Amino acid sequence: MGRVIDLPMRFSPNADFKTVTNGEEAIAKVMVLLGTQPGEIDWRPDFGCNLRQFRHKNLTPSLEAVAKARIQDSFDQWLPSLVLIDAKFQRDERVLRISVFFNRRTGSATPGFPSNLEAEIQITIGA
Repeated sequence: MGRVIDLPMRFSPNADFKTVTNGEEAIAKVMVLLGTQPGEIDWRPDFGCNLRQFRHKNLTPSLEAVAKARIQDSFDQWLPSLVLIDAKFQRDERVLRISVFFNRRTGSATPGFPSNLEAEIQITIGA
């Protein structure tokens, strides 16, 4: 893994976008993947995870299973060096919060990538 722009985007002291490496890079990549709708990136229209489709739906066990499968498929396709451990869903009025737990895939030998990475990020969909 190289360097990626940190999320949320902010400027570094040299007035360029702040970049991150190693474990922070993995977190930024997961945030980009889960926050991107397929079709939003012209040069890679199949990139992303269509989580917005769950925004106005009742949070049922079957809906959670479909959303978790969609996240798993996105990890498998776009982030093969990471493994999804779990995804948890919570609805607060009009907001859907998705907590994603992931780790480095066993046997992934990416230089500089921490071997003990365990991370949780939370994606909020809605107003």
